[in-house]
Amino acid sequence: MPSVVACLIALQFAAAAAEGGTEAPSPELRWDGPPTLGVGIKAPVELPNGDLLAWRSAPVQPEGHVVHCFRSTDQGRTWSYLSDIVSDPEPHADLGDGAFLVTSAGDVLFSYRRNHRRGRPPERHSYRIEVAVSRDNGAHWSPHSTVAAAEGAPYGLWSSFLIELRDGELQCYYDDEVTPAAHGLPRHQWFSMKTWNAEAEAWQDPVTVSRAHNPEHLSRDGMGTVVELPDGELLCVMESVQTEERHAGLVLSVRSRDRGRTWSWSERERDVVYEPEDTRYNALAPWMIPLDDGRLLVVFTTDEDREEFGIASTGVLYQDLRYIVSDDGGRTWSAPRIVSADYPIYFPGVCQLRTGPAKGDVLIQYLHQHRGFFFQRGRFE
Repeated sequence: MPSVVACLIALQFAAAAAEGGTEAPSPELRWDGPPTLGVGIKAPVELPNGDLLAWRSAPVQPEGHVVHCFRSTDQGRTWSYLSDIVSDPEPHADLGDGAFLVTSAGDVLFSYRRNHRRGRPPERHSYRIEVAVSRDNGAHWSPHSTVAAAEGAPYGLWSSFLIELRDGELQCYYDDEVTPAAHGLPRHQWFSMKTWNAEAEAWQDPVTVSRAHNPEHLSRDGMGTVVELPDGELLCVMESVQTEERHAGLVLSVRSRDRGRTWSWSERERDVVYEPEDTRYNALAPWMIPLDDGRLLVVFTTDEDREEFGIASTGVLYQDLRYIVSDDGGRTWSAPRIVSADYPIYFPGVCQLRTGPAKGDVLIQYLHQHRGFFFQRGRFE
């Protein structure tokens, strides 16, 4: 039987929907203190033994790139270096933008980009989405597979995300400039997905997860995360761009009722999860997780409180960090609350602890572009 609090939250969301999308009051995370120094970006992952893994990429001197893996044995309060997930000695290598997944079999997977952009001519460009695997909780890593690859053209493959569905199907999602360029849309980026065929040991059945329903509108869809809802529907939340000429960032969602084979963008336009009231400003870099009470939590960055709006293509984005919550499977979302207004912040991720004395705690991880890596810990009342 649902609790009184859960019933009240559900009624608030129902009222919001009846009033034409008015935002419901946001459930509040109570922080256990100020942000603390962290070790990585995007979401950490919890292992079956309760340890946490986090990652970050770094240049190697005199040249090359590496992705480091860190471990916490005290539920995120302290961290230590554990291993290198992948390295590349090429002077123009770009590794990172990845995601962890612990499979039902106990393997730890890490998807990431391996890009070489060595200037002109464009045939010197190389883009790949790859997966590494660890069978000893992150202590050692080996290559698993290549999800997608493109050589020559200056159209890239970027941020990736892994999910294992309840029936055991493994999917990898990634930012894809290659496919729209092949369809005559070279400025566009779609969010794509492939399914792992264990028998063939290969990623197969590419699907376009998100793009503009109107083909005349610019699509720049990416940095997505996916949740399997209790009824089996898949919900994907990602960043995209406004249709107006400035093309500021906003957060959208799409759905699939057939385990990712088709998505709602093909039938109707994508749903708005969050956009600034003044659409010249940006909302970017969302990360979504399911909470243990059935709600959905999204963290994202926005510059809507700054005096001037940022332009994503310049990389100058003076954004703070916020969160929103959904009680109805992502159909409506609460008003946002601040995680940190200590801008500029980027690459947020979040997880909820499922084991140990801190079970239920939410850990939000992010990069402060001037001061380094941070964690914020909280708990819903």
